[in-house]
Amino acid sequence: MTEKNLEELFIEAAEADSAEVINELTSKVAELEDLSSGDVPDHIALLLESWEESIEQSEAKAQCCIALAAGGAPDSALFRNALSSAVKKILPPYLTRTAFLRALGLRDKETPLPEIASRCKVLAKLKEGVLVYQPDSRGWGKVSKIDNFTASVGISSVTGMSSFATPLEKVLSMAVVFQSKPELLRLAQPNRNSLPPSETWRQQLKSFAVTDLPDKMLESIAFSTLVPAVMSNNDFGKWWKMSSKGSESKARRQPADSRSIEELHVLLSEASEPETPKLDNPEDVAKFARFFGGLNRKLSVKEVKQLVEITAMFSTRASDDELIEIFEPLKPNAPFWPVNPDSAPLENLEVWAKVSAKELPPFTRVTRLLFSEKYLADIAEHLPLRCLNTVCESIDDELITEAILNARHCGSDILLWVWRNRKKHSEKLVSVVDLEHVIAALSMAGMPKAWGAAQRELKKLLMEHKEFQQLVVKNSGESANVFYALLNARSLHPGELKSLIVMLQRHCEKLAAEWKKGNWEIKFFGQASQKPKGPVLPDPPVTSIKSHRIRQQELKDIINKHQPENRKALAAARAHGDFRENAEYDAAKERRNFLSKRRSELESELDYIQPLDFHAVEINDSVVAGCTVTLEFAPGDSREYFIVGAWDGDYDKRLISYNSRFGVRLFGRKTGDEVTLPDGKECKITRIAGLPDDLRKELADEK
Repeated sequence: MTEKNLEELFIEAAEADSAEVINELTSKVAELEDLSSGDVPDHIALLLESWEESIEQSEAKAQCCIALAAGGAPDSALFRNALSSAVKKILPPYLTRTAFLRALGLRDKETPLPEIASRCKVLAKLKEGVLVYQPDSRGWGKVSKIDNFTASVGISSVTGMSSFATPLEKVLSMAVVFQSKPELLRLAQPNRNSLPPSETWRQQLKSFAVTDLPDKMLESIAFSTLVPAVMSNNDFGKWWKMSSKGSESKARRQPADSRSIEELHVLLSEASEPETPKLDNPEDVAKFARFFGGLNRKLSVKEVKQLVEITAMFSTRASDDELIEIFEPLKPNAPFWPVNPDSAPLENLEVWAKVSAKELPPFTRVTRLLFSEKYLADIAEHLPLRCLNTVCESIDDELITEAILNARHCGSDILLWVWRNRKKHSEKLVSVVDLEHVIAALSMAGMPKAWGAAQRELKKLLMEHKEFQQLVVKNSGESANVFYALLNARSLHPGELKSLIVMLQRHCEKLAAEWKKGNWEIKFFGQASQKPKGPVLPDPPVTSIKSHRIRQQELKDIINKHQPENRKALAAARAHGDFRENAEYDAAKERRNFLSKRRSELESELDYIQPLDFHAVEINDSVVAGCTVTLEFAPGDSREYFIVGAWDGDYDKRLISYNSRFGVRLFGRKTGDEVTLPDGKECKITRIAGLPDDLRKELADEK
């Protein structure tokens, strides 16, 4: 299906309340490899905005939302709200109570959308009497009770001799749940005399599973069920391989004759390790080389991952020379092997984070064979943390040191790896963990998900770990270097920065002395430490009732007026024909994107900020939100300013938002304090009082 047709289908599904159109879209969504690229995220946003109030009334819309989640659509608050409505429509009422919805992970941002869709599918089939297999205990059980108050599941053994309770979330995320079928009990309690062939056994088990059952999990279930109760370990191996020795397998296509990446992946995966054939036939080597050389197109996310796994599987089948001949043609088209790792987008390297622990060493070996040890060192500097022990263990210490020191930047992952392995490597390599590199790594924005965990851990080390703090201070050299590095710490808010500076000074007397003599506090915070210190800014932020209502009304207008108008404009523009030369359609789509972004911003802000009635503010000779402050700039030159909420600022009216740069300089100061304003002007606070009554009434939105 072309992109144009896909776009039309999204728009038709958004505009027409037709189950037939929506079901067609659901089918097409299931075929897409990537729902986060191109215009697809925008189409999804349009769809959800138009369906917002009607998902719980339409089975087709609910199923489409689940399909989008299963396909890995971009996560957002709007999508999760839509998914919550879809779940309530699809599941029976007794399964939509708060505790059950919590177990699905709808409000947990760490739970990916595809996982939520999978859990929903399992929960829909979960009821008393169904059989479950639990990988952690490697045993079968039967659901005896579902407690909607504690969100737990009672599970008894298949013989009924024992029982226990387990959290519903654990069942949904870990256990394998099966449909309630009488035949399934015979598979869970097999008899050697009536044991079917392994191919029949696995086909039956797959057909009864509620969700897709990977081959590795299928084999694990079979092994724990049959060994040693029915057969020995050796007998199981023979029985399990029986399915690959029939007449059907004799006619199976050979890997060298594969027509697609997916087919090659399947054929290589089906060969068990002990029987892995060597590539003794030169013709096969040439066939594989031609196959990989022909992949001169953009690869899908799934294909890229399969290619990595294929590369690892070839490592045990071919000699070094054969591996080079086979994969040399692939090098120009493989995003995970960039020509210049320093300039490659991190998204291209994200697949390294998805390689299994078993496949990573052989994949690394092939990478080194195709390129060089130096290339491996260069690319290691940009890889996710989970890869680095495996990748770097085959690289000379001097080479990895040179690569890290010469790189344009050091990411959080490589800094964490150096820190964790500091006792194994040279002081020269460990010296890279200085404050300048750490602050730069923490300031990197827009990192793909695979690199986010290392960034969070690095920040936690910097803020809490005494030994780490001592190391970065030592490696930073001159004391002034520490403070110059901290001046660029965009990832730390003022409170964190102050705390960190205090902790670092405790580790180094020279640092404390430099702080006192270098006038650093004015450079950081605009006021010396001996000046009176006021309270920290309110958290969550506050604003006036008037400003809060204005933003609320703006949000309502977007939802109830502007977005419906925009959908009509899109429909009208769409009727003009070809999207490629349709300026009216492009303008309507740009307007849609703006409204969607602004709506998301308002929903987030309104959920966080606190509306405040300034009538209740107490003035205790300290500048706070809701006070009037008089500043004297020179004898006879005094001006009044009104310190107001976060959204209330209007400099022309002398309304100063307390969290603006001007407001922060004044906040917490007392009468008589001298203050340096952001523009460099010096002034003195001569009076602090309440707001004028007319202004307080205006901010309270009193009629």
